[in-house]
Amino acid sequence: MKRIPIAGLVVALLVCAAPAMAVDLLAGKSIDVGDVTAVLDGDILHVTYETTDGWALTETHLAVGKVNGAACVGIPTTKKGNPIPGQFPYSSSYNPPETSETYDVDVSDLCSVIGTWTWTYHYGGGDYEHTMIIESVVNGVIHGHGFYNPDNGYTWDLAGTVSSDGFIRFIITYTGKNAGYTVTSRGAVNDCESMSGVATGPAIWDATRQSGGGLCIAAHAAVVHIADGCQNIYSDSTTQVVNSYAGGQTPPAAVKNFGAYPFAAVAAWEPGPYYPNDGDDDSLWQEHSLWDQNIAGIDTSVADWIWDSRRVVNPVAGDVVDFERTFTIPGMYFLDKSGSIHITCDNGYELFLNGNSIGFAQVSAGWRTSDLTQTYVDTSNWQSVENYDVANSLRIGTNTFAFETANEYFGPLDGQAYGTISSNPGGLIYEAKVCYKVVDQEETAWGAGIRFPGANNWATYFIYIDNPAT
Repeated sequence: MKRIPIAGLVVALLVCAAPAMAVDLLAGKSIDVGDVTAVLDGDILHVTYETTDGWALTETHLAVGKVNGAACVGIPTTKKGNPIPGQFPYSSSYNPPETSETYDVDVSDLCSVIGTWTWTYHYGGGDYEHTMIIESVVNGVIHGHGFYNPDNGYTWDLAGTVSSDGFIRFIITYTGKNAGYTVTSRGAVNDCESMSGVATGPAIWDATRQSGGGLCIAAHAAVVHIADGCQNIYSDSTTQVVNSYAGGQTPPAAVKNFGAYPFAAVAAWEPGPYYPNDGDDDSLWQEHSLWDQNIAGIDTSVADWIWDSRRVVNPVAGDVVDFERTFTIPGMYFLDKSGSIHITCDNGYELFLNGNSIGFAQVSAGWRTSDLTQTYVDTSNWQSVENYDVANSLRIGTNTFAFETANEYFGPLDGQAYGTISSNPGGLIYEAKVCYKVVDQEETAWGAGIRFPGANNWATYFIYIDNPAT
């Protein structure tokens, strides 16, 4: 390479648009829950959190520092080097959770010229790549060095000063093959993205940031995973019979209809019209004719009329039958929930969810220990279907519907003939639907990058390496 004439050099550090930089937002060390994106606009660093795949933010904490050698300085940490998100200067909390957040951070006080610059020197029709490394700015004095690529034969030392008005006076003293040559230039640090400088002479230098320096960004978040779903719950064999006894008795002394509980509820049928005595052949049985009608709000193709036995045990005295149906809502806590149930019973019921009274129909106070006559159990209106809102009683985990039901007394006390399994059947039918939005996972997340030095700490920061001055 020919000897480069240094005298009369023109130095120009041109403005370069700062690109956006994105890193993964990692939760629990390794779960990719979204991105953190940084982009510099003048002195303002825009940092955006974006979550994906059902993840959302409940808190964000942000701190921006500067890279000094191999260290990130300016981030609040403990003496051991662990970051302290609660002391980060930018923070927000979200209820309900959000999927994005943007902070605008003024980083003008973090801007300097420390770091590595790639210089393209245009002179005499040729382009020559140089590297200048500004190592420090201490008390307004700049120190550094540089070299010509690729053989490093043309090297220099760099010194200079920063004036109170923001201008820098560079003094480049060549060593190596150009020993003895000196270039002096004066330039302004305009913002975190650009620097301009001029000298005298015909040559031009274009400068872009290559590496080193930069802003270090500690982007912390508390994140949750959100799931939603709906469940349809029907009266069928998943409903359990937990107790049953004839009317006119007082629990717990009541004589049970069966020897052991719980057991699966069964479809409640009556004898078929042509084979009234063939009670052991299921194929000859049918649902009670009075139940073969449209039950408003209940899908009777899925929901069954159920009881503790196919035929009622006590068609005259009537029966008290208690059912339970459990279902599970997954998650840690609710963000939203809704639920309703359509229900009717031949003849009456009280309904509970998780121990909370939801509603009742066709029964009066004291009916459980009564003789189940008309005074206590209304023999009419069982065909009407009630609809209840159950949202307030829903909970995370196991939920239990409890159905306390009554089949009426059927006999002379109410001015009727003695009941039979055909004239006094018992049955319960219901359909419930519950929907929910829940948090099913909670994690701590950081913008992926370099680990903080604190012991047993996986928190990380990343470097905005395309920032040309820090």
